[in-house]
Amino acid sequence: MDISYLLFLQSIREATGFAADAFFNAVSSLGSTYPAIIIIALVYWSVDKRTGIYLMFTDLWSSLVGQTMKIIFCVPRPWIRDPRISPVEGAVPEATGYSFPSGHSTNAVSVFGGLFVRIRALLRGKTASEETVSGQDVSAKERSGAKAPSGPVSVILRVIMIVSLILAILICFSRNYCEVHTLSDVLVGAGIGVIFLIVSGPLMRIYYEKKNADLIISGITILLAVLSMVFASLKAYPELLSASGGLLVDPAEMRMDTYRFAAIIIGAFAGFVIENRFARFGTHSVKISRRVLRTVIGLIIAVIILLPVSSALYAVIGEDAGRIAKYIILAVVLVGIYPCCFAAVERKLDKKQTGI
Repeated sequence: MDISYLLFLQSIREATGFAADAFFNAVSSLGSTYPAIIIIALVYWSVDKRTGIYLMFTDLWSSLVGQTMKIIFCVPRPWIRDPRISPVEGAVPEATGYSFPSGHSTNAVSVFGGLFVRIRALLRGKTASEETVSGQDVSAKERSGAKAPSGPVSVILRVIMIVSLILAILICFSRNYCEVHTLSDVLVGAGIGVIFLIVSGPLMRIYYEKKNADLIISGITILLAVLSMVFASLKAYPELLSASGGLLVDPAEMRMDTYRFAAIIIGAFAGFVIENRFARFGTHSVKISRRVLRTVIGLIIAVIILLPVSSALYAVIGEDAGRIAKYIILAVVLVGIYPCCFAAVERKLDKKQTGI
């Protein structure tokens, strides 16, 4: 059924002269790692902190499960399983490693589906921005009594909510249209995202409302990420060779993919603890100029870590260890250290302005 479905989509591509290939390849790229990082960072720093945290929890946990499943099942890509499959050429470079489940689908549901869930709840008055001006979490009573947005704000939120849902669906479908994943890959990948959309909300409340829950949940998550790295290192991978004898799936690349996800998770959850205990910044009633400045400076810091800092790490400790260190540093800085810095600066500026 999986291959038949892809061949059916391929016949449509051929019948239409491959006219939609570029569109669906572009849509598909929105489900990759870096767009997710940019969107989540923007929301976390500058729009609504609680929503940003919800998106991070959902995406990080679902990615950990999805990547671990990839190296457990080791399912090859559709064109390896059946030579009749001809994927969209532009989508192949991102389709590295194993096929099941679809990581792009997991990302799409976690991030864009997460935006849909949070905005829908906000429009129904069932959630609130996560903090007072001082950055402290609101009480359960305040959350339950939140007022739904009205006027132009409500219209804008509804548009974002609808676009987010459409993008989540389109990205999942694009992975089939581009023939880099089967229907089973996409359904399971999306299903993982849905599961964590459901469980991340209650876990997030425990994380921030129960004493030392941040340390316990972060510690367990980091331990699981480390175990996934150990498993990826010790696991025996099937040898998939092309007709010419070349590797169709490189075990070294699969190990590094797992290390990358685990490193981001380790850094992010360490960052959550740092932010929760030392920064506790807010996004409620923050001036637009400050929101923009947070975003611009944060993105510049991310680029610096990804380019010159990573090059220095590669030169000093080697490429593999350097990549792991790069992603740990990137996540812990963006989630924890950078918010501590801008929160401290903003509080000093506020004290000067009020004359305190």
